[in-house]
Amino acid sequence: LAAEQQEQIERQQARIEEDAPKVAALELISSKEGDLGIRDTGRELKIGQACVREMILARRWACVQGHDIRPAHYGLKFGYVRMVARVYCDRVTGQEKVTDDFKITRKGITRLAEIVSGGSVDE
Repeated sequence: LAAEQQEQIERQQARIEEDAPKVAALELISSKEGDLGIRDTGRELKIGQACVREMILARRWACVQGHDIRPAHYGLKFGYVRMVARVYCDRVTGQEKVTDDFKITRKGITRLAEIVSGGSVDE
């Protein structure tokens, strides 16, 4: 019985040592501030923007509307994605205009990092 318990403790210790870098990376990502676009999220997670786009569409956090990507109900409900107003200057008229930008929240970035690192993929 003691030998079995010792083996179990050693397996758990090995698992903790194996997961330590993932935990450290996840803590670093979740401690940062601000929402990011798809491109910057891909850079931060080191998986590329195409992979991020594919992941959020497959998990129904977002949907495609024309040429634009928009938050879907699931992504909004859990706070993974949102739209942010952005003011820009029109090149032709010089007027200030407002548009919406798709952003992935810190909660969404953290969840994607968990998925990429091998966490649960039930979403």
